[in-house]
Amino acid sequence: MDVSIYIDGGARGNPGPAAAGVVIHDDNHARTLLEAGFFLGTMTNNAAEYHSLIRAVQHAVKLGVKTANVLSDSQLLVRQITGEYRVKSADLRPLYEQAQRLLLRFDSWQIRHIRRKDNKRADQLVNMALDQKRDVIVGGNASDSTDTAAKQQPVETDPRWTVELVGKAGQSCPLNCPTGKRFAFGPGTPAGLCVVAAEAVFNSGPSQWSQADTQHADTTCPRCGLTIRIDVADDQ
Repeated sequence: MDVSIYIDGGARGNPGPAAAGVVIHDDNHARTLLEAGFFLGTMTNNAAEYHSLIRAVQHAVKLGVKTANVLSDSQLLVRQITGEYRVKSADLRPLYEQAQRLLLRFDSWQIRHIRRKDNKRADQLVNMALDQKRDVIVGGNASDSTDTAAKQQPVETDPRWTVELVGKAGQSCPLNCPTGKRFAFGPGTPAGLCVVAAEAVFNSGPSQWSQADTQHADTTCPRCGLTIRIDVADDQ
């Protein structure tokens, strides 16, 4: 399947509450496959732009996409991904590496810069997630130009397990994931943790714990070494 993917990321404050917007169309724009806003927690604008690319590729792969045309209004992101600019920021480097690894899952891809006015829907989804402080998934075939409540149809997901990063003295996350804060994970993509920590959680298999009669476990973030404590949600 060939698709066009519009992405945007933004933070209210720099750093501040951040979100990513993703719109995936089939190649001729006849059908919208996904419109989603992802609440990311606290980070910079540039980090949010990278998270928008990461989330977009993750969802496109799940849809069976083989060839992708990615469009972003972040000139910095586009020029770093294409190699025109070096990634000098220590905070952005792991996100850059993560994005490059994910892009390898496509048979072919390209990324190009577009004007902000041509990326309005992705920007709307960023603001929807920021306003609601949660992920907002919009059904396929929703209009690219309208934003009515009937078309938004956000998916409500109850938490299935909770996650807390446990830090030791002098230990912190280089991507600013907060320690001592409990995050609720649902069936969709979690909000508030970097992609490295989120992947470590999913790799530990908590979605299968109900069959194994397991209630909690610890894993480790491969990026920063912080302990990640996972528990079945209280209402399970």
